[in-house]
Amino acid sequence: MEPHGASPWMFKATTFAQWLEEHLTAFPMNGTEVSNRKDGEIPMYLTDKQVIAIKRKRGELNLSTVALGRELGLSRWTLDNIFKRNHRKVTPTTYKKLSDWLIDEYATADIKDSTVVATQDK
Repeated sequence: MEPHGASPWMFKATTFAQWLEEHLTAFPMNGTEVSNRKDGEIPMYLTDKQVIAIKRKRGELNLSTVALGRELGLSRWTLDNIFKRNHRKVTPTTYKKLSDWLIDEYATADIKDSTVVATQDK
């Protein structure tokens, strides 16, 4: 006989969190229809160069994984898996958020550099 309250189930927090994030849209929320999940959605794959660029820019901006997650609207667990566990297969939404952020950050930096050069005394 098992002790009261003991359960044979055990979950690894990081693994379960990633699974939950990937499958959350399959569950109805508050009695509503299943969210805007697109069945048959093709996963996207981040390249190593993209991940290095994201890590580099995050470091330049001195952003923690949590802060970057808040800025992008992504889970810290998703970013942790990408950065530390070579998780390259992501949803199209995650891919778009990361790509758009990276493009915006580099475009903003280029504009600032161009402005500095254009306003320097000759």
